[in-house]
Amino acid sequence: MLAELQGRRVAVVGLGKSGIAAADFLARRGAQVIACDDQDEARLANVLAPLQIHRDAVTLALGGLRTETLLAADLIVLSPGVPPNRPALQAAREAGVPIVGEIELAARFIAAPIVGVTGTNGKSTVTSLCGAIAAATPRPSFCGGNLGDPLITAVGTPAAAPEGIVVCELSSFQLESTERLRCAAATILNLTPDHLDRHGSMESYGDAKGRIARNQAPDDILVMNGDDPELAPLLRRMPRPAGVYFFSQHGPPPPQTLGGAPHILGGWRDGDDLVLSGVDGG
Repeated sequence: MLAELQGRRVAVVGLGKSGIAAADFLARRGAQVIACDDQDEARLANVLAPLQIHRDAVTLALGGLRTETLLAADLIVLSPGVPPNRPALQAAREAGVPIVGEIELAARFIAAPIVGVTGTNGKSTVTSLCGAIAAATPRPSFCGGNLGDPLITAVGTPAAAPEGIVVCELSSFQLESTERLRCAAATILNLTPDHLDRHGSMESYGDAKGRIARNQAPDDILVMNGDDPELAPLLRRMPRPAGVYFFSQHGPPPPQTLGGAPHILGGWRDGDDLVLSGVDGG
């Protein structure tokens, strides 16, 4: 994949934190970067500062998203804040230009197991906790994504090597542009109405969150909230890894509540103790 970036024309759409990090990563690896944003250069002056060292590799295409710019690209890296249904992006998609997000781009260069955290509420707290646990191990670790540093900044560090651990908070906007992202361990904490102006419905919003587990292997782990009624129908729609864990404040939910999934393992509170138990879903 690194060799494939050399000399390629890559349009980075949206110059927020992750877009700038992606543009820097691509330029350092020999790509010809077209940095695109709706705002003009005057408003982005401070934001663009990290790209000054790549003047020969980065071209600015500011003040609006132009179809002809994207059609001339070999690859488009889309920032999470940019809706994927923008007309210029749709035209590029129909023309066969590959479109990936910064998370997807980064994941293709990470050999370490990825711990992915999503949900409407609480994901930053859980990500920080998982990051602290990873940091307490002897293995090199990274904690970031939607929280803290963009995931692309982990690439090339010891944490991204096979012996490392990467913990990543993932928003629905980030997940909807993933294709090959694989989380060795993933959790969906909860689903409540949010970002429906972008996703259109709770089902679409949930399906975006569910992409966190789409590429899991049989020995990977998915952790779900057994108390959230919105997660049961989502789980039924999702391709499942072999091991699905749930957590609950009230004890194990009936197997049929979670779609009759086999080999579901439960965890719930009994006073101050966390109880784990196997539940056969049939």
